[in-house]
Amino acid sequence: MLAFWLLEISTFIFILFAFEYIASGHLFPLDLLPSAFVHAGVSPAMAQGLYDFLMLTPFPYQLYFPVSVYMGKITGPALWSGLLTQLVWVMLAYSFARFMWRRGVRRYSAFGG
Repeated sequence: MLAFWLLEISTFIFILFAFEYIASGHLFPLDLLPSAFVHAGVSPAMAQGLYDFLMLTPFPYQLYFPVSVYMGKITGPALWSGLLTQLVWVMLAYSFARFMWRRGVRRYSAFGG
């Protein structure tokens, strides 16, 4: 959608993919994050807070959550909570994409044949 307003978007895409690669669990399991933060000198409470914040973003639900469900690490209420979070993110992303598409098409103009 950025292409409606910007001429060059490859940098934004690269930054998003790099963050997504780390935050979705592609690089390493997200279970390792709190202890890694503690080893880096962050307090345990803050490390857990950062992990909890990350779990509210859509990125862990792309790979980490489905793999954890498949491996049996997430069951019961946590499973339903994760599925609900996925559904909310899908609905938000769809609504945002529709809104931005309408705004972009209104602004779009083409020249030539």
